[in-house]
Amino acid sequence: MAIFVSMQTEYWIYFFYLLGGIGAGMVNTLAGGGNIFTLSLLLFFGFPTTLANGTNRLGVLVQNFSGAFTFYRNGFLSLRQNLIYLIPSVIGAAFGAWIATDLDKSTMEMSVGILMVLMLVTHFRKSKPQKVVLSKQKRQIKQMLIIPTFLIIGFYGGFLQAGVALFIINALTTWGNMSLIRANASKMLIIMVYTVPALAIFLW
Repeated sequence: MAIFVSMQTEYWIYFFYLLGGIGAGMVNTLAGGGNIFTLSLLLFFGFPTTLANGTNRLGVLVQNFSGAFTFYRNGFLSLRQNLIYLIPSVIGAAFGAWIATDLDKSTMEMSVGILMVLMLVTHFRKSKPQKVVLSKQKRQIKQMLIIPTFLIIGFYGGFLQAGVALFIINALTTWGNMSLIRANASKMLIIMVYTVPALAIFLW
């Protein structure tokens, strides 16, 4: 805590926050995973783990609102078609955020450390998702799994957020049969919407 307090008196720290925010915004707009770096930056400069996890959501909310609005304005985003993804994601995120704020300090630090390493490995090794054409029967089977899948994705997004965009894009392109650009647009909408209750829980 002493490190956290003392670091806030150094104004040069905001220069690194600015660079981290710009970099994360560029990465997230193109695909996803930029929040891994902003969360790492907050932790590096001494933020307590849960405070860093919650604070990171402010940038997530603003950036995804801007991106989703831009995609919507250009005709790449349908609110109605994304309801099936939004509802379970919001429920999962609220539960994930509640768990994250309820864990004791040592358990949360260990969980974030493990997940951050896994997400970094996934981010650097993951190939670009491709649209997969599914038969009607396979689409029907996989559509049955959409709700539990996005409950899990939402839970992870509420719990940590960092790297969740990669899971969303792969789910939407593979199971939702979306093009990459529409999946990216839907990703921003989903993250924006579920971040609202998650952030509210962290604020509370």
